[in-house]
Amino acid sequence: MINTILFAVIIVLTLVFFALLVIIFQEYRAKKLQSHYIMSKNEQADSVSNSQLRDGNDKETKRCIPSADSAKESFETAKDTDDKELSGRVSGREEKEAECQPVFKNISQKKRAIVEQKRYDHFDPSRLVKTMGLNQKEADEFVFELIDQLESAIIRLDEKIEEEDFDGMERIIHDLKGAASNIGTGGVADILIDYNNEMKNCKDLEIATAYRDLLKKAIDDLKIEYSQVA
Repeated sequence: MINTILFAVIIVLTLVFFALLVIIFQEYRAKKLQSHYIMSKNEQADSVSNSQLRDGNDKETKRCIPSADSAKESFETAKDTDDKELSGRVSGREEKEAECQPVFKNISQKKRAIVEQKRYDHFDPSRLVKTMGLNQKEADEFVFELIDQLESAIIRLDEKIEEEDFDGMERIIHDLKGAASNIGTGGVADILIDYNNEMKNCKDLEIATAYRDLLKKAIDDLKIEYSQVA
């Protein structure tokens, strides 16, 4: 008896399920037909409207799908126009930069001339004797070591100037400044202090080269002075 009832319930539920599927399918089909009908009416209305516009005014643009050739031609025309505009902007920027270059070059050359005219006091390593308690011979040995360090660093500095590596220049100069300032004042120590400050605030190759030349001259003077001591 119970099995019969369960079987009957399953059959009823199955029928209800299929009935719902049929109803859903019919509603979906009805909506699709209605949507198709509305789109057809709109297309007819657009066709009539476009026909009236073409008949009333020949200057209006025709509503049509462009052919592959015309689409390609339009794309190439647009591309040529963009290329010309880009070329014009690049050319204009290059002309502006070319106009500015002489101005910046003149400024750099004036700054270099100012650096070249600077004069520094004689390098004085007496603080080694006064503050560290060294005798003069021991102090001179520190200066000899500084000269070797400066000559070695100048080679690396020339390479950084050739590469226009301002960060590399600043690192070399900063290390030299510390070494020279610990030994004495004036001369190479003061040059390196100014050189280091300039490289922090200005990335100018003319200035970097001018201070490099001053430093080389100070090193040569120091070598001549201490060659007599040796």
